[in-house]
Amino acid sequence: MKVSTPNNSKAAASEPSQPPVNNYRETSFAGGLHQKSSKISFSMAPRDCRKSSELKLVRKSGGLSKAAQLRLSELTINKLKIQNLGLVGREQEAAALKNCYRSMMNRLNMIEEEPEYIQEGGNTAPRNRKSYAARKSKIQGQKELVFISGPSGVGKSSLAMVLKDEVATTDSGLLVEGKIDLNISMDQPYSSIAKAFGQIFREIKSRGGEMETQIGRDICEVLGGDVGSLIRLIPEMEGVVLTPRKSIASKLSLKGDIDNMQDRWTYSFRALTRILTSYFAPLIILLDDLQWVDIASLDLIIDLISDVQNLNPLMIIGCYRSNEVSEDSILGKGIRSLQEMSSGFKFNFTEIELDCCKVEDINEMILAMMSMDNPEKTIELAELCMKRTMGNPHFFIEFMSMLERENLVTYNLGLLKWTWNLNEIENATVSSANVVELVQVRIRKMAEDAQLLLQQAACLGPDFTSPTLTIVWQNTPHDSSTDTSDEMVTTMLMTLENEMLIELCGLNNYRWAHDKVQEAALALEEAQRTSFQFEIGRALLMALPEKQLEDELFSVVDLLNRSSGKRSLDYAALNLRAANKARNLSAFESAAKYSAKGIAMLPSDKWTVGSEMSLELYTLGAQMELALGRYEEANEYCKEVFSQRDWPLTDVLPLRMVKARLMFSVELKFNSAIDYCQDLLKDMGYKLLWSRTTVPIQAVSSLVRTIQTLKKKPTDFYENIGIMTDPNDLAIASIISRIFYSAYFVEKLFLSVLCTCKLVEFTLKNGMSEFSGCHFASVGGFSLILLQDYETSRNLCQVALAMQRMVGKTRATETEHIAYAYGLTWTTPIHQCIHPLEDAYITGMKTGETLFAMWNLLSSNIQLPFDLGKPLDRILETCAQAYAQMRDVSEAGPALVFSVYWQMITKLATPQEGDPTKLEGTIFKPEDHSLRNNIYEGCVHLATGELMVFYDIEKLAQRAVKGDTVYEKCFPGFYSIMLETFHRGVALYAVAQKNKKRKYKRAARKIRKKITQWQKAGNPNVSHFVTFLNAEEFALSKKYDEAEDSYSKAIVTVARCGYLNHAALFNERYADFLMIVRNDEGEAMYRWREAVRYYRDWGAHGKAKQLEDQTEQHKPLEITESCEPHEVTESCEIGAN
Repeated sequence: MKVSTPNNSKAAASEPSQPPVNNYRETSFAGGLHQKSSKISFSMAPRDCRKSSELKLVRKSGGLSKAAQLRLSELTINKLKIQNLGLVGREQEAAALKNCYRSMMNRLNMIEEEPEYIQEGGNTAPRNRKSYAARKSKIQGQKELVFISGPSGVGKSSLAMVLKDEVATTDSGLLVEGKIDLNISMDQPYSSIAKAFGQIFREIKSRGGEMETQIGRDICEVLGGDVGSLIRLIPEMEGVVLTPRKSIASKLSLKGDIDNMQDRWTYSFRALTRILTSYFAPLIILLDDLQWVDIASLDLIIDLISDVQNLNPLMIIGCYRSNEVSEDSILGKGIRSLQEMSSGFKFNFTEIELDCCKVEDINEMILAMMSMDNPEKTIELAELCMKRTMGNPHFFIEFMSMLERENLVTYNLGLLKWTWNLNEIENATVSSANVVELVQVRIRKMAEDAQLLLQQAACLGPDFTSPTLTIVWQNTPHDSSTDTSDEMVTTMLMTLENEMLIELCGLNNYRWAHDKVQEAALALEEAQRTSFQFEIGRALLMALPEKQLEDELFSVVDLLNRSSGKRSLDYAALNLRAANKARNLSAFESAAKYSAKGIAMLPSDKWTVGSEMSLELYTLGAQMELALGRYEEANEYCKEVFSQRDWPLTDVLPLRMVKARLMFSVELKFNSAIDYCQDLLKDMGYKLLWSRTTVPIQAVSSLVRTIQTLKKKPTDFYENIGIMTDPNDLAIASIISRIFYSAYFVEKLFLSVLCTCKLVEFTLKNGMSEFSGCHFASVGGFSLILLQDYETSRNLCQVALAMQRMVGKTRATETEHIAYAYGLTWTTPIHQCIHPLEDAYITGMKTGETLFAMWNLLSSNIQLPFDLGKPLDRILETCAQAYAQMRDVSEAGPALVFSVYWQMITKLATPQEGDPTKLEGTIFKPEDHSLRNNIYEGCVHLATGELMVFYDIEKLAQRAVKGDTVYEKCFPGFYSIMLETFHRGVALYAVAQKNKKRKYKRAARKIRKKITQWQKAGNPNVSHFVTFLNAEEFALSKKYDEAEDSYSKAIVTVARCGYLNHAALFNERYADFLMIVRNDEGEAMYRWREAVRYYRDWGAHGKAKQLEDQTEQHKPLEITESCEPHEVTESCEIGAN
């Protein structure tokens, strides 16, 4: 049985005398040409069977083209019916592909059938938003990625095109194609993806109306200033999306800053795809000839298919020649990586492998071509064709066409049947090597001008326009007798179309009937000459309008680069232009290659006659190599420049910054980076330190002086502060910021304080920069940490946020993280900080600042909800969803903290065997982390303490009584210090009440005093901490009535606020007090049961089970340390300092 669709009715009507045959409309047979209409492909249909958009063009022009009419008139009884071929022998593979598609569509239908609003009591009410979103994620979260592999000509593209009819049955589906050109170098980025997305925007323009307007608005709203980069890659976006004006933020960004470009580009393309898939559902992207894929394109494919936030139906189909892809190739490694990622990133991964056809399939195709129904009559011919073509479908099509042209297979009008002589065919075709040679034989029989035009077209790529080809034809060398008129080009194109070598695919747009035709043309003598392709590139360079040249820049430069060994400043400048364009598209690999090619084209005396351009090429090359992780190459570029002369600092500052980043980010030599950056500042005329020994004094005095200065500024001062635009000032601000973070990583707190004060002073003097907001917020944080000045901290953080809104989104996620996590969480109700931090996460993903985006994701979705006692099962759901995001951005610090929290919460939520306080499991294993920095030590210490306070409170007290401040030292000023400090106090009081040891009492009261001071200073988030610690102090001081009153007040407060963790913990501690001190077993049992209930509501089932087991024995937690003899109780008045 064949999987196919009926052929076009017009084509069938052209031969009424013929018996019914199996006709097929779409390209396709085993694999051949991926054509919507053609004659030479086994998938070919009559020309009037093109996709609907092409038919519209034909109708608008007043009917079929002359070439199409000519072909229709030639469809007579004595011609092979190549258009009758369908998917022969590919039924199983077609079924597998359709199953992938239908699986995706079934998930779409499931969510569409589930209403977002439900009926409750006769009223329409919204479904629970979180549960609805979670269900939508489960249903729609998976996308489809299919790789179709096989030798050239076996029908990979044609197989993929069977989904066109499936998409046609939907209201809003769309299938688009992108093909990689075999003639381009691997330097040209995103070629196939840009073509596919260009088709989408052409479709949008063709539909017009409200849809086009709304898509344009959505894109501008989400992407803002990043739209311009996408338009440079996809020119078809123009008209749908308006190019935005440059924002203040773009003026502030340092030239050459590439830290976040790749992530911003990833976000932009993902956001664009999310928008498009919300309008075109499903969206199927077919990318052909991926064996030639560039690294940037492959990375982008991975980014799109692994986007867990895109819940719309998306299917990506990649076709490649399996015999040209090894396991170690770019694509081979990418496929293995995608296969491993599929389960974690919620997409289905499918591979379909096509091989050549069997003799039975060849025989069936011959029967279809000849409109015959007796396989025995054609089996010997099929066996011979199998022998000559090895069963390759496209080779077979070309072979049969050649037999017909050479009259080795003819239709006998007298006998009304096809005739052939097997011996003649065998003798005449014994030397046939492959399909390329067969096509070349056809081409060489054409007129010389047509051959030359065909070769020029082959150099332009997998598709081309007649105006561009005309420019090439008219601006390259010819004999004086050659006709170079527009009419001549049009005539030759019609000839090539009639010969079925090219096909029309839109107004003035052509493509190759098959990539083997382009390959055959490129293999001819003229096209093989490097000077031939160079001349084409030069013609395009000289004649193309500037805008079109910019759109075709990569292709033009690649053609010019064919001239091996040619040195010219002009061509080096073109490579520099291409490198900058690739860099702006975040195609760093391509940018590095264009930079290297441009350097190779520089003359030998480049540092004399072209020093400025040489410096630009070397600088860009070093930046790109650094971004790609090729540190030795980056260092070599730096050495070459620095060895030439003593450059002015302004000229080589970007290279000096590369050197600093090598120390900071690669070699992790933070102290060396600090010294290097200080020397760099000195060379720029800026003095940061008085001396190394006086840093603490200078830091504290600078902090006090800076705060005093800021307090004196009027409220409207910051609205008129101005913008820092001087490149030298921006560079100084960037270097100081680098020192600030380097000092933080080596725990040089006072140097960090000094740097942030200097940056604030620098802003007051020279205007705002992208660094200003985060360092104003840092001063606010330090005023709280070192001076306990809550009011100033709050005011400075608000100033920082307002300042950030003025300069734009660059570093906004960093500013908001510092302002909220280190400042406002101490001065405002903590739950009010969650939503701003969520917004900061989204902003960070948009701007590519993924490090602080991930810190904000952790704070808003995991750490703060945990601190506030939100249900653990919801937090665990968030952890599962955030896991893919964490893996995606590969930020080591946030990923470490994330895994620690996930493991800790899992141990609380699940009954544990063995030591429940040991932070280890399937999610987090200490042995997997060899680098024990302050992030590791701090977060592990916190998580272990949280497990101890609930599972083994005595162990936490034993650790805390030693003056434990590990977490506070690792994360000074961070909001989780409040919870960590309070829980240490709870543990100390618990043990102090049982063993009466003075060291526990003293340590407990010290913490109570500290938290009480926080409350008096204006911290609104610790009042219930103070109330509960007062209860513990009353109990320790034997003021039992006051203790009961404070316990009750604390429990009521946390229960009303929804702090489930503390509602459970407070009830548990109150029960211990009632049992041990009051000997009130009945009330104690009630409080234990309440604690169990709250633990279960919280989701801490492991702790709940432990407490239930303990309650059955009617006794509190055992304290293994023996109590000392009676000690004199130290007096401590509630509320005393």
